[in-house]
Amino acid sequence: MFPTFPESSAPAASPSSPSGPPPPVIRQPVLPEYLVGCRGHVLVPALGMTFVPRNAPPPTSGQYLREERLTVPYRVIRPGDRMSQDRSAQRLNVELDSYGRVVGLACG
Repeated sequence: MFPTFPESSAPAASPSSPSGPPPPVIRQPVLPEYLVGCRGHVLVPALGMTFVPRNAPPPTSGQYLREERLTVPYRVIRPGDRMSQDRSAQRLNVELDSYGRVVGLACG
């Protein structure tokens, strides 16, 4: 059985809210020195940015991280995704919140 990844604790924004989604909630302290083995240390500044899947158009405003910029091996983890138990010290895990923003980086 695969564990499910918990939903982000960020509350959902009202569709009529002019201010947009709430600020991203970074899941854990991200220390660049722990991400060197999977090349994630260079992505620490991307925390909170919108993730743009491969071949998708970028957002009209704000900063973003394109999937094409990630180096394999990597895994994108969205809320509710099932994760296998296999671990690889060289693989970068990019965790997204329900708004598609980068809220976590980890090797594994």
